[in-house]
Amino acid sequence: MRENGRLGVLIVDDEKPARSDMARILGTMDGVEIVGEAGNGIEAVEKIDLLEPDVLLLDIRMPGLDGFQVVERISRLEEAPAVIFVTAYDTHALKAFEVHAADYI
Repeated sequence: MRENGRLGVLIVDDEKPARSDMARILGTMDGVEIVGEAGNGIEAVEKIDLLEPDVLLLDIRMPGLDGFQVVERISRLEEAPAVIFVTAYDTHALKAFEVHAADYI
């Protein structure tokens, strides 16, 4: 949780319209602060280190690093953000929870 008492959220998706939709919806919620967006897995890892989000809304299929590779990289962090996978593919649900995702939507 941020100093202002809000959850800091980083939105990661390679499709700009999907990021915009999530940002629009989250922008209406009390207690949520969008700290940034990333368009691929490599950018996500960099921004996670820089922005220290509390929650990561993470797509699975992306160029560079996919969502699972991002989770593998950030699992080494002392305080890794909670991960919510946001994807159109239901085939990855079991694996998402195996890597300790907070949710899968």
